[in-house]
Amino acid sequence: MPRRVLDAAIAAPECRERRVRKLPAHVVVYLLIALCLFPDDDDEEVAETLTATSSPPC
Repeated sequence: MPRRVLDAAIAAPECRERRVRKLPAHVVVYLLIALCLFPDDDDEEVAETLTATSSPPC
């Protein structure tokens, strides 16, 4: 899901966060989607998978 689509949905009235949080709203939505896609994995494992970057080939 493109970030611009999430930002548009979050920008709807009364949806945007009012305070600065550790995780921006779009990151929380991506995490929630990933948690739904991988229900058998624990939360930390899903978060690590979501934030993992691939290492460059040697």
